[in-house]
Amino acid sequence: MGLIDWAARATRAARPAMEALADRFERKLARGRILGRDRRDFISFYRRDRTILDAFAAADWLIAPSRFLRDLFVSQVPQLDPRRVVLSDCGMRADGLYSGPKTPDPRGRLRFGFIGSLVPYKGIETAIEAVRRAGDPRAVLLVFGKFEPATDPFHARLAALAPAESVVFRGPFEHRDLPAILGEIDVLVVPSLWWENAPLTIRESHLSRTPVVATGHGGMAESVREGRDGYLFRAGDPSDLARVMLGLLARHQQNDWPRFDFPERKTIREDASELEFRYRAAMARRRAESPAVLREARGRDFASSEGTVEIQGARSPSCARAAAARGPAMPSSRRMGVRPSSSWSSWRSGSSPTSRSEAPSR
Repeated sequence: MGLIDWAARATRAARPAMEALADRFERKLARGRILGRDRRDFISFYRRDRTILDAFAAADWLIAPSRFLRDLFVSQVPQLDPRRVVLSDCGMRADGLYSGPKTPDPRGRLRFGFIGSLVPYKGIETAIEAVRRAGDPRAVLLVFGKFEPATDPFHARLAALAPAESVVFRGPFEHRDLPAILGEIDVLVVPSLWWENAPLTIRESHLSRTPVVATGHGGMAESVREGRDGYLFRAGDPSDLARVMLGLLARHQQNDWPRFDFPERKTIREDASELEFRYRAAMARRRAESPAVLREARGRDFASSEGTVEIQGARSPSCARAAAARGPAMPSSRRMGVRPSSSWSSWRSGSSPTSRSEAPSR
């Protein structure tokens, strides 16, 4: 069992005790007791968790793009009606954007590619260590993503781990560059330690007729069909990933490249038609008019909870200008849609802050 799976099970096992503790702190607040910031943040976290699950249970439809996510919600959230949690993959562009020609490597190497954020839970360290253990200069890992070893300690560790002849850091990119990037690699590597859901990168890779080597759990395990459009390896296991890499390298050197069978993908137009059908079905359903309160809370209980927002794609000038225009990151209480106030208040699901959190009752 991987670390992520172990942490998820431990969290579920501890949930009853944590909720009991949160209820205890809430009773103290109701009696007028003054609690420290850490305890108020603790209450905020569990209130948020329960409120989100109640909002999910009140929804007409919940759409999961992977069977993994649907099964997870149905099994772990007992208040959900399984009939309202539907499986529907994401629609993809059908204009041939990702089906450009492959650019051969001038040195005849097999090019593995990593595309995404260089953060620990994405498993980039596993991929670099796998290349190091493979120890064959005929295989190279091209890493596409923001890379700042001078300021980021994790990036500095990656730079120290990576063999210079087998790992090339290509730096940040824009989404419009993705077709050209996929044309430069022979195999996409998705080594995430986290479960993932329905990674668009895997779908885009298949549309470019590029096989995928991915971690064999979560949404990745159902996105890659072993031996047909890619291969799976054990989560966080660089030796197992090196085994897959060396097997593909051997076939590449022997001019015996596998004949992959890439799946057809649902188009954006087809996805929109499905969503319209479900929307019309929900609108046709009789619904009670009286509102139901999901949860009440005092705004002051959340006002001190602050945090930062990570800006993705900040390399582009347009993103940088947008970030500058937004100014400093706002407190998380404002991001959650809660107006700090000493009066009783709450938030309406999917709308602006209000004094009551309402949803149609069933």
